[in-house]
Amino acid sequence: MSIAEIIIYLILLLGSAFSYTAKKLTLAGAITGAIVGALMYKGAGLTGLLILAAFFIVAIWATKWQVAKKVAIGAAEENKGRRTAGQVLANGGVAALLGAATGYIPNMQLPYL
Repeated sequence: MSIAEIIIYLILLLGSAFSYTAKKLTLAGAITGAIVGALMYKGAGLTGLLILAAFFIVAIWATKWQVAKKVAIGAAEENKGRRTAGQVLANGGVAALLGAATGYIPNMQLPYL
């Protein structure tokens, strides 16, 4: 494992911890998110990880956007918008599985940036 990979995995852990303390993910969601991110990085490199991060940021924004209206009509997210492990897997599970698979089949792997 290279120094760059170790740094990426540390950033994933720090990002998961921050997402938990910022109340964006439940504890199970943060752990699952770190695993999904690691598998994405393994298979799709930094590009795949950045796409996953962008999706997460947009999803958080969408949850908070016009939250007062969502509460008024009963459509607001449960857990005050905190994502659970099930939601993390629903959004990134297939990508994580494919990332894990391609990570172990070198000729199918995308080049790292």
